Amino acid sequence: MDKKTKKLIKKRVKINDQLEEIFHGRCVDCNVDTFHIGESYMVHDSVWKKAGMKKSGGKLCVGCIEKRLGRKLNCRDFFMIGLNIQAYMFPFAASKRLRKRLHDYESW
Repeated sequence: MDKKTKKLIKKRVKINDQLEEIFHGRCVDCNVDTFHIGESYMVHDSVWKKAGMKKSGGKLCVGCIEKRLGRKLNCRDFFMIGLNIQAYMFPFAASKRLRKRLHDYESW
C-alpha cells in the first residue's frame, strides 16, 4: 500500500471515530448507549448547563438529565432541529419517554 492510500485510510478511520462519538455516546451517569435506546436529542444550552454539563461534556439519557434537573423535560427544553423533530415524527427513531417529552411541539 502506498503512502497516499495509508493516509486516506487513516483519515477515514479518524472521521468514523468522530461520527461514532457523536451518534453512539454513552450516558455519562448510567453508561447506557443513548443511540441504542433511542435517546439522541438536543436541549437548549441553558438546560444543559443547569444539568451541570459542559457543551462537549458527553451525553445524558433522558432519565439522567431529568434526575440532574429535578424535573421532567418538556417540549420547550428542546431545540427545534431535525434530530428532535425526527424523534417526534418517527416512533421507531426514539424511545417512548423521549417521544412523551417531545409530544407538545405544536406549542412552540
